[in-house]
Amino acid sequence: MKKKDILIELSCGLFIVLMLYAATSKLIDYSTFRIELGKSPVLTLFAKYVAWFIPVLEIVIALLLCLERTRLFALYAFVSIMTMFTAYITMILNYSSYIPCSCGGVLQNMNWNQHLIFNGCFALVACVVVLIYPIKETQTKS
Repeated sequence: MKKKDILIELSCGLFIVLMLYAATSKLIDYSTFRIELGKSPVLTLFAKYVAWFIPVLEIVIALLLCLERTRLFALYAFVSIMTMFTAYITMILNYSSYIPCSCGGVLQNMNWNQHLIFNGCFALVACVVVLIYPIKETQTKS
């Protein structure tokens, strides 16, 4: 196995663990997650829906990362969701008078600035994986 392939596999495994961990922690403490989203100046009106949508999306991305056939699509989805989370944290830190409680589980010990760096690093690694991911060309028979 090439170094590039090892990097892709390890990264995807890490992304799967992160997505499943994040979704599980949100669902286990769903009521707190929904309440904190409701306090967010950006998501107040949509908190009820977003509180279900985000963990379900995280689980779907994790499952799609498991399948080679859907992995590239899932990598793009992972980059997108991590970029959105990073943008959300940036908005909260810079433009909000209220900073909601951080996420649950092990990551709750991070402050928002650390969480911003954490998400940004994962988004950056995912971008690298997308760039080095092999594109399988379909050959047509003549």
